[in-house]
Amino acid sequence: MTFPQIKTLSLALAIMALASPLLAAADNYEFQSGASEFKAGRGRVISIKLIDKRTKKPVPGATFVNSALDMSPENMADTKGKIAADTSNDPNVYRFKADFTLSGVWALKLKAKVPGESQTVDGVLILRAND
Repeated sequence: MTFPQIKTLSLALAIMALASPLLAAADNYEFQSGASEFKAGRGRVISIKLIDKRTKKPVPGATFVNSALDMSPENMADTKGKIAADTSNDPNVYRFKADFTLSGVWALKLKAKVPGESQTVDGVLILRAND
């Protein structure tokens, strides 16, 4: 191997080493719901924690973007429910109000910006609405 090839390989390895923590950062988090079953209807409160898997502790201060609620687990992705952020007195709990317009299995799709992380954290919570 020539010196320029070694230099190029070293640079590539250094870039990969620096990029690996950035790529894995979003995988260090998961969403957890306080409950997975709700009564079908409007304005149901969903409490969610964003957990840092490395420390097992909740993460405060996240900003949620593009949250969505649909019935994709029932092969009815076109059936959407209204989802809106709600206020919470606990900095470790994020609250949403959801409209479960039908009984069945729903997917709550979440995206959050975590302070200090460059990537958006994505997750899906599977919830059930019953009559």
